[in-house]
Amino acid sequence: MNLSRLSRALPALVVALAPLSASVVAESAASPVAVTVKPWRFETLGGASSEYLRYIAALRLSSDDPRFGGFSGLAVSADGRTLLAVSDQSWWLKGELQYTDGKLSGISDVRMAPLAGLDGKRPKQKRMQDAEALVALTPKGPDGAVAVGFERAPRVQRHTPGKDGFPGTPEAVRLPHDVDSGPENEELEALGVLASGPWRGRYIAISEGTITADGGAVKGWVFGGKGKPFEFSVKIDGTFRITDLIVLPGGDILLLERSFAAPSWLPGMSVRLVRAAAIAPGAVIEPQPLHKAQVPRAMVDNLEGLAAFQTSQGEARLLVMSDDNYARDRQSTILVEFALTLPDPQP
Repeated sequence: MNLSRLSRALPALVVALAPLSASVVAESAASPVAVTVKPWRFETLGGASSEYLRYIAALRLSSDDPRFGGFSGLAVSADGRTLLAVSDQSWWLKGELQYTDGKLSGISDVRMAPLAGLDGKRPKQKRMQDAEALVALTPKGPDGAVAVGFERAPRVQRHTPGKDGFPGTPEAVRLPHDVDSGPENEELEALGVLASGPWRGRYIAISEGTITADGGAVKGWVFGGKGKPFEFSVKIDGTFRITDLIVLPGGDILLLERSFAAPSWLPGMSVRLVRAAAIAPGAVIEPQPLHKAQVPRAMVDNLEGLAAFQTSQGEARLLVMSDDNYARDRQSTILVEFALTLPDPQP
């Protein structure tokens, strides 16, 4: 995602880290990563919770490892314990999350590994590295098969489990031909697998900036599996743009969106709901707003990764992760936890 203006204008939220090491990191195997975890003051003026999303906890993660950062896609296990993320420089991040008194409190056993392309090697060119979306394809979650969506050179890769507990060499998923018809670096941004209805088991993808002819919506697609791919669109909410999606167990879809635009230039996040029944060929969807938070009422950074799990008490939780754009003097890698309550279906 092109966020150079964000990197320039966002006020410094953390003390600048030391320059990244120039040493070459091995790209053939997984390796441990030393990560510092500190509480993050996400809620500042009471603007972090709403009727449907209740703020629980937030952490700031940092590391001197040059691979660490840029996390744009996120998946977690059904119990919220195992985290897998992808960076827009084609690195995997995996770790075990800890909870204290039912709140996110830490991460351990953190490892990173190269995200392989179709040739089994991590891509060298930035436009080929730009992983933006991640979805687990089986009940095994991060330990099973996953799919990754890429933006600058739009494509989807399906990975089965490989060595060292990370996804292995992928196979390509065939995309609708116009997925790459949008503006440079604003194409495939969010990816999921539909869980109900006539399109169950097929991929759903939404662009960041592939705008419909009337300028009021962004394009999305359903593809894979049996049947022809089809296009739909999602109405734009002001300055907010979609950065991720998740498909909930019942089939409904949550959209994570990010705003950074005039007149305030203050980062904001939004979560909107798409009912499963709204997905159809040619549909123009207007999602239901669930939550908005913006600086200074909440310390929102560039939130791009979204995942869901369920506590042992049966409560739905969301995890949201930020992409620091490797601008460590101005942005942070934060992980935020919310409790989710869905609104009753509208008549």
